Amino acid sequence: MTIAASETWDDGKMISANIEIAPSAVVTIAPGAKITLVQDAVITVQGTLQADAKDNHAKLSGTDWMGIVVASGGTLALTGVDIEGATDSIRAKTGNKSAQYNYGTFTGGWFDVEVGATLETDHAAIVMGGSTTVAGSFRATYMDYTGPSVQTEDPSATVFVADSKITGASGDFFITRGAKLLHVEYTTVDGTHCPFHLNSVEKFEIDHVSTGGTLEAPTSTFGQMIYNAEPGPHTISNSNFNDPNFSQSNAAVEINITNTFIQNVGMAAGTLNFMPAAIGGGNGQRDQIPDAAPRGTPGPG
Repeated sequence: MTIAASETWDDGKMISANIEIAPSAVVTIAPGAKITLVQDAVITVQGTLQADAKDNHAKLSGTDWMGIVVASGGTLALTGVDIEGATDSIRAKTGNKSAQYNYGTFTGGWFDVEVGATLETDHAAIVMGGSTTVAGSFRATYMDYTGPSVQTEDPSATVFVADSKITGASGDFFITRGAKLLHVEYTTVDGTHCPFHLNSVEKFEIDHVSTGGTLEAPTSTFGQMIYNAEPGPHTISNSNFNDPNFSQSNAAVEINITNTFIQNVGMAAGTLNFMPAAIGGGNGQRDQIPDAAPRGTPGPG
């Protein structure tokens, strides 16, 4: 079914087939509206799908529906829309104009960003989600993410995460399989095998990040693993690595580290440059960095 003219989805609307929003159409989800989708239904956005429902959340729900595709030329601008029951993602396709998902809870889903696509999220919760894949540009602020991983898949990919709370699913979380930039700041990463698993990345920047739970009860095995990152130099600053092993590396990388607490270094290869600030753990400083955490409350609030 193609929606060719602009319309509003009000409370009680049933979507009983695949929906395509045409390039000329703007579909608005009304505040407080509960929209139900049938199994396998997909919403494809070639025009605009929007909502401004922060103070009175709307909801898209159903059993095993297939998520939202933001096609080339399409715009997604959802604020205050909770998404439940989708077996797929919010998928930003190559050439999309914009994709934003803010102040919502996405239960069981994830994000997928193709080469040349962009997706941004602010104050969103991903609850028991899948693995987010990024080949384009992904920016997340105040995100509360519970799920397996965020993975890059192209040399041009960029990931920027700030003021967020990450709770992994026992595997590696930030995984680069080709990336131009991975930047993570003011974020906590717990419940992982390895918060940072770097296979191929031109540059990574970690600032005001705490990993591995607490020093007394660490939740990760390694702070980072490096197998095929670019030589760098990369940077780590103002962070806490409570993991029993900070790093395992098979790559000749250079990392500049400043004002960072590390419980146990353990570098197998590469170069760690401890800059003129004190370094934690067995390297001198025993004090944690107090503000290596989100500067507010992640999630929709």
